[in-house]
Amino acid sequence: MIHVRYSLSDHRPESYKLEVLKRGCCPALAESSFCEDGGILDIAVHAAGLFHVSTYLETRCTGGTDHRLKEGMVPEVLRWLRRVTEAMDSLEEYLIFEEDVSFCLSDLYFAGERGPARLLLKPSGMKLIEGLSSLCAEIHQRYPESNADLIARRLCERNAAQLMDRSALLSFLSAWACELRT
Repeated sequence: MIHVRYSLSDHRPESYKLEVLKRGCCPALAESSFCEDGGILDIAVHAAGLFHVSTYLETRCTGGTDHRLKEGMVPEVLRWLRRVTEAMDSLEEYLIFEEDVSFCLSDLYFAGERGPARLLLKPSGMKLIEGLSSLCAEIHQRYPESNADLIARRLCERNAAQLMDRSALLSFLSAWACELRT
């Protein structure tokens, strides 16, 4: 079994959030186990069978044969953002909010390449639009040919104009993906 470990000492989640993580009852969280050692919370994510975006991008970019990188990865990145946004509804049912999960590229997992997001309970302190924009900026920084900066910029512009809620964000991302297919 593959485990990805991370530790939390400064921003420890509330005990009920850890209980949700321990029981594995929230479908939007990656299955994990944890232990506490001297005030430091050590969390092991069970990553076997999960699609890891960072690993996927590393293998695609070093191979250089994927046409999507040459043309940009806007449709694919939009699909990832939609699935992360959809996962937020499941999280809120368990009183886990946007600020409680990580939006880092290295922490982004899905249940299969086209499955739902499996997020990490790792406080980022970011709201959804801010987190998605940060994720796009990180993708663009590491893989400039992905054109993820265009997504981040357009997300911020659209949010500044409309202050989008989650359903408006999903509509915007879906409409943009549809536009690209035609």
